Amino acid sequence: MLLDLGDAGTFRLMKQSTIERDIVLSNLLASSGAKQALVEALENGNDTDAAIFTAVMASGKLFEILGAALEPEGADALKWTPAVGAHTAQALKKITTPQAKRLLLTCVPALVTGFFLAGLHSATISRKSSQTPGRVRPDTASGATSTSATGP
Repeated sequence: MLLDLGDAGTFRLMKQSTIERDIVLSNLLASSGAKQALVEALENGNDTDAAIFTAVMASGKLFEILGAALEPEGADALKWTPAVGAHTAQALKKITTPQAKRLLLTCVPALVTGFFLAGLHSATISRKSSQTPGRVRPDTASGATSTSATGP
């Protein structure tokens, strides 16, 4: 997804990410209340976009989240650092055109939801790969943990 944000430039949603970036963004979304707002909205059948938007705006972490989720067009996603995120956040804070402001704000729920959906996909793959030989598994009879190279 490319966002033309006028005088601030063109930005894209991260497609590839380092573990550092994943952790930073995950922590920001948790501490902003966006994660909890999404879960509660889903449990209660409420509008998830409105819940996410309200939580992010109330937290004061909007630009930090955007700095972690968006990158300038042409940037190398795998060279992201917290300093790059802070620089992106500063550029986004300076947006002046009404159309760019609207576009940036309306994409917030999609960015958050997309991040969590990618995480769910990753967790599913992780669970499947953890069922291969060599995993650590509890010994249900004794409560001890063992490692197996050949399976149960």
